[in-house]
Amino acid sequence: MPWKRIFPDVRVHGIVSDVTISLHTGCGCTGSMTFVSSRDDKGIYVVFRSEIPHLFLFGYHLHDTVMRRLDASNQANERAPLSEPEKICLLWAAEGKTTWEIGKILSVKERGGLIYLNNAAKKLGAINRQNAIAIVLREIRASITTLPDKFKF
Repeated sequence: MPWKRIFPDVRVHGIVSDVTISLHTGCGCTGSMTFVSSRDDKGIYVVFRSEIPHLFLFGYHLHDTVMRRLDASNQANERAPLSEPEKICLLWAAEGKTTWEIGKILSVKERGGLIYLNNAAKKLGAINRQNAIAIVLREIRASITTLPDKFKF
């Protein structure tokens, strides 16, 4: 346990078992998450091992949320603003419309709708249409100052 070399007195605080997960994201960010326990038996490792997929999922979600919150204001100020057609395309895509349907709604060819969606994704730093929609919806949620309790996290 490398962190025990950094904090040799952890046992004084009741920490005797741990599992550390290394996180490497697509944007080049790295991090780690350590789960600790005061139990000193082999059973805790069996539990940790059986929950590894869930721990990774939780770790990536938490890391992504923290990084987005730290970078949200800088990213929003630095990137090019979305055009109205790009916003409209993202909203229709969020409703489940296909590129062909979006083109018909905007009275442009399917290729035109695709270009708007690709440009929006590029401006948002997204890897695809779904990621661009998620970024926009997260920003909308973050910009709402008073959320009902059922939407708070």
